[in-house]
Amino acid sequence: MTSVDSCKLASKAARELTGLFCIHKPSGITTGRLKYKILHKLSHELSTKFKPQVPRQYFQIVPQPQLSSVSEHLRVKTIENTVTENLQDVENTRIPLAEVTPNSSDLVMHTDYNVIVRPNFADLPIVSGDPVLPEDFKFGFLKYLGFNTSGLLLAGINLTGRAMNVLKTMKWGRTYQVHGEFGIATDTCWSPDVQPSPFQNGVGRVLERSTYGHLTAKRLEGLLVSVQANYMKAMLMNEKIDLESEAAYELAVSGLLFPGENLSDLSDPRYEKDSQSFGITDIRLVNFKSPHFVLELQCVGDKEEWISELIHDIGLRMKTNAVCRKIICIKHGPFTNQMGLLQKHWTHAHILNAIEDANEVLLSTI
Repeated sequence: MTSVDSCKLASKAARELTGLFCIHKPSGITTGRLKYKILHKLSHELSTKFKPQVPRQYFQIVPQPQLSSVSEHLRVKTIENTVTENLQDVENTRIPLAEVTPNSSDLVMHTDYNVIVRPNFADLPIVSGDPVLPEDFKFGFLKYLGFNTSGLLLAGINLTGRAMNVLKTMKWGRTYQVHGEFGIATDTCWSPDVQPSPFQNGVGRVLERSTYGHLTAKRLEGLLVSVQANYMKAMLMNEKIDLESEAAYELAVSGLLFPGENLSDLSDPRYEKDSQSFGITDIRLVNFKSPHFVLELQCVGDKEEWISELIHDIGLRMKTNAVCRKIICIKHGPFTNQMGLLQKHWTHAHILNAIEDANEVLLSTI
């Protein structure tokens, strides 16, 4: 397989990866770095798989030198040992297709030719380079996850800009599993054990410690019901629908409520500026073992900063403090975290299968 054939096969294999698929994003990494790792792993795999095995042959025709007498061909003055005496004569002598060597009375004439066969330098990897480069792929994410957030992430590869825009306009909510801890307050709203995000101003410094012996699961569940009710009320008011009407009930049950431009958490004026596109459709307590707790949060227009601030606000309303330890995205629209590809499965074959699975899910939702 020559370099030309390898480039064609590698390009064909790269074009086969066209569609939407799910990956599992680890925590402690940005989506930009994640994109870099996926594309470099794919390009390295395809370049290694379709590497040229046998380079093409290069044929070179070179003249074969042959010695003949000077007297038989051309009259050429013999170059003496003293170069200075014959320098002028050598400069004025022109011998076409001939070479004169010092201290020699023979003339080198090119009469025969040899054919030299050697590997083509153009097929060497150091010259031709890799058949597939990371820049050959079109890659993008439907929605981003924060630096410390892990879990399901939807990505599109080799899709047109129009197709990506259509998928981005789909009003799919995301479900998170949020792990928190009572009794601590930091400058980042995250646990001091968690690596701070490079986009945050804080460094995870502990600002305050408080007691949490008075907390119970029942009290926490009651607060979560109040928070969800306030967000639902705000989204219904944004739709300009009567809260006591049947249409409001059907809209809330259908799950088609989405935050608008003027949506804010009515239970806390502090969110009026920062939560213009953040809405909670469901929040419930999954596990409570003081001081640790786990929440399941369904929201739209979400961001990592807003979720961590929500945990901090819950701690204040429970007469203590709270920080976020872990955020895991377990569902995005009709896609679940079981469909996400782990880092060891970021290969051509696994991504191709993941695209087929995602297409089946998309067809079932239409």
